[in-house]
Amino acid sequence: MVAYSATLVAQQDPRAPESRTYPHGAWDYHSDLELIKNDTMGREKQSRIFHNANQNDNGATAAESGRHNWLLAGTKTAAALKAKGFHYKFVEGMGAGHCASQVRSASLADALVWVWRGYQPAAN
Repeated sequence: MVAYSATLVAQQDPRAPESRTYPHGAWDYHSDLELIKNDTMGREKQSRIFHNANQNDNGATAAESGRHNWLLAGTKTAAALKAKGFHYKFVEGMGAGHCASQVRSASLADALVWVWRGYQPAAN
């Protein structure tokens, strides 16, 4: 997976049925419910994840309690992935805003090589 300025924040519609289970949406991956930490499917051995958030990303100065700080969500997700043993890379774009093209241009080729490294397609 490759994601730039991934929405790992609380964007859950409170009227959606899944909000009863995941009240803070993607924020629950790395805090409160600790969905990454509590995953028992063994995905950490199968997945390779590259994600980015930027220094001036959406909500970069917002308090953690609001659950809408993209940079904080990215760093907390990276810490959760590391603790669980996932193959991951997290890149913080210094001085960049949300979905900054200069960060993507500077890192996408390396991200794709890293994500697909060692991939062996199934034999037909």
